[in-house]
Amino acid sequence: MTLIFSSSSLNGGPGYIDPSDKLNSTDYLNSSWSISSNELVMSSLNTSFKKLASESDFMTVCEYTTGGTADCTDDYKTRWYTDKAQAKTYAASLTNATSGTAVDLSKITDANLKKYFEESEYDFAEQAKLLYAGNWSIASLAGVEQFTGLNKVWLYDNHISDISPFDNFTGMQYFDLSYQTNSTSGDDINLADYAPIYKMTSLARLALSEYATSSTPTKFELDTYLSAHTDKSKIKRLRFYSLPLDQNDVNAISGINNLERLAIEEATSVTSLNALASNNDLSGLNRLELGWNGGNTAATFDINTFLTNGKLNFNQLEYLSLANTTLSDADLLTLGEKIGTSSALKRLNIMDPDTATDYDFGGKLKVFNLERLQFRTKAAKADYDMAVGSTLTASKITRLYLENGDINNFTLSDFSSLERLRVSNSNLSDTTVSAFATALKGLSNLNQLRIIGTKVAGVAITCSDLSTAGYTGTCTDT
Repeated sequence: MTLIFSSSSLNGGPGYIDPSDKLNSTDYLNSSWSISSNELVMSSLNTSFKKLASESDFMTVCEYTTGGTADCTDDYKTRWYTDKAQAKTYAASLTNATSGTAVDLSKITDANLKKYFEESEYDFAEQAKLLYAGNWSIASLAGVEQFTGLNKVWLYDNHISDISPFDNFTGMQYFDLSYQTNSTSGDDINLADYAPIYKMTSLARLALSEYATSSTPTKFELDTYLSAHTDKSKIKRLRFYSLPLDQNDVNAISGINNLERLAIEEATSVTSLNALASNNDLSGLNRLELGWNGGNTAATFDINTFLTNGKLNFNQLEYLSLANTTLSDADLLTLGEKIGTSSALKRLNIMDPDTATDYDFGGKLKVFNLERLQFRTKAAKADYDMAVGSTLTASKITRLYLENGDINNFTLSDFSSLERLRVSNSNLSDTTVSAFATALKGLSNLNQLRIIGTKVAGVAITCSDLSTAGYTGTCTDT
């Protein structure tokens, strides 16, 4: 795969890097880039690139989730060229499309989609294998049907409701149409119909969301789709956000033993999540998101089933998010013991469990490479003991969200890398407003502070109080 680079975008297809561009300062994909550990990091998309080889006219890199382990198999390799002609020659050799159907841009009615393909400069429609256009403000896919060779499509964060132009793309491998919004109001919108997806029977990745309440499309029958899939061993990522999946759909996720990412959130008709662990080998997961399933009654989640039957592996798992589950304090203790000194876990979110309040995990939690931590309880106020020397490395934490609890032994100055801090509906029990403000001033990377309903030593505080005490940085209290 080759990519086109310009000063403002990253497009798939034949392409080149402008030699005058500097990779650590150019704004690709509307994102800030930086160099970390000799690797290129796109922070807003949580993506990094590792250089594998460097030639005189191109370099080979592989893409992976920032903070994770680079998977440098062929699917994730990319060549970045400095010479446009050589890049196009190489791309043509990959697609075997040295001749074919001329691209007809007049069929593409959406200005932004047309711009994407104009910048991609395909000589023939058959050359297009990749549509990497997340957050491109695309509202219509009309005309995309001419690119019959497309097999990897990222169109998240756009304004799309009609995917009928993809009706006969039976060779699709990656398909991400999550997070669509109305181009004018910004409100969530849903896909009108999922019919084309049922024909994509060899997908390795699928991501969908259905957040809008203004329209209700025909339900996506995940069980029907999976029953027609040609090879479940190739499925690597399934991510569903607010789709009305039911228990049959969850039970149909079975015999999928090479999953890298699994997300099921806000599926209100699901009563139990345990089949996910009983029916699949989850040892290869690097990201697991299960949240707010089951509606008013949390879907059953048995941590022991996931650890034993599902073989959840904390030397592999980098991101764990569990929200509105049936976790108890005993479960948190078990979780803390199993996580142990995991070197992989970098993001941990435990929110709104039915009864658990022991966020010390029985003193067993040790996550020294953690970068993002979010705790919130709903049953009762939690005790957040932030004497963290034996639990985590404070200087590595970039985002810390502690909600609905009593926070003690919190030496804020130790969290020197903090970018975002939320202590909503919580009490900082062993500090003063002045000391809190002084510590905040010392956090040079802090760009978000939320103190909604926050107290210091039992007394409610506001952003104005912090300003009076000398802190004038970012702050939200409403």
